[in-house]
Amino acid sequence: MLRAMIPATACAALAYALSATPAAAQMRLIPQVGLYSHFSSFPSVSAGARDLKKSASLAFGASLELGRPDKVSFRVNVLHATDSAVPVGAIGCSGSECARSTVSSATGTLALRPLPNIILVQPYLLAGGGVKRYDFTKGDLQSEGLGSVLSDQNQLTGHLGGGIEVNLGLLRVTGEISDLLSKFDNGENTSESDKLQHDMFVTVGLVIGD
Repeated sequence: MLRAMIPATACAALAYALSATPAAAQMRLIPQVGLYSHFSSFPSVSAGARDLKKSASLAFGASLELGRPDKVSFRVNVLHATDSAVPVGAIGCSGSECARSTVSSATGTLALRPLPNIILVQPYLLAGGGVKRYDFTKGDLQSEGLGSVLSDQNQLTGHLGGGIEVNLGLLRVTGEISDLLSKFDNGENTSESDKLQHDMFVTVGLVIGD
């Protein structure tokens, strides 16, 4: 699924770029800051909010958007989460101790706006994919070994999300939730050992540009 999502998004973005007229296309930069947390299974809203409050770390990034901000546009997204517990069991938590890492991602997404502006608010959906990287601490590298760490360090990732853009007159701000999905092996020697890892980013952003 993840391997199919990335080329499909690239093809859709290329088709959109070729069909868009120069007058209609706009470029915008959206710096973002917020919180990061991770889940091995998708939580309920209440459980997700509770875990986010309990174990979230600082996250920041930016999106470069090209297209029609009132219809469909293409985004290049970069997100980074600061030091947090590694959620992958094979190299992560052991008893009460957890390895730690940062998480960085680079993705391309379509921003879809199926609904019109609701007064001053424009809702949107995100769908795409890219790559994700876990950077482990020096201590983890020494204890796990280079081969073990690198085998789980870089991942293909899907990118699903949604948000709202609020027009405040002089300012436009966004509130956004992004789920970066990738597979990991939980260490069990079974056909079902591959699980989905959800890296969740909850951010607010400032829109710069038309």
